[in-house]
Amino acid sequence: MTSPASPDPGLDRLHDDLQAEYAKLVDIVTGYDQRLLTIKGWGVTLSLASLGFGFQQGHYGLFLVAAASGLAFWAVEATTKIHQIHYYPRMGDIEFIAYDELFAVRTPTGPASSPLIDWGWHTAGPRIRRGHSKGDPREPHPWPKLLVVCLGIS
Repeated sequence: MTSPASPDPGLDRLHDDLQAEYAKLVDIVTGYDQRLLTIKGWGVTLSLASLGFGFQQGHYGLFLVAAASGLAFWAVEATTKIHQIHYYPRMGDIEFIAYDELFAVRTPTGPASSPLIDWGWHTAGPRIRRGHSKGDPREPHPWPKLLVVCLGIS
């Protein structure tokens, strides 16, 4: 959704900059998914090769190698996932700023804004199960601690 023309060109530039930053963050997060698949592939390959050689050679030390490599790749995967997760708060901040502070547009069904990928993910589970939603899927909430730090709000 595009925002209506703003009388303040600075807001239009800010909107464009936020959209560009958000798109870059989505690309970065997607890149991490590919890395995670590569790590899993190498981990499974090395562990299965060690198990196979262990059975073929009858050398049970290779079972220890398989277990250790599995744990090592699991640790690398966990670390990579943690790095990926660190991008989500900023994505949430951009969604909240775009909605609450700058570019919410009134529609017949209520206010709307874009992007809301993270907020949609946050509210999807309960909506799919037809349970109580964690909030209005069209109205994001900030990541409180990070929003304070990023915007300097006291």
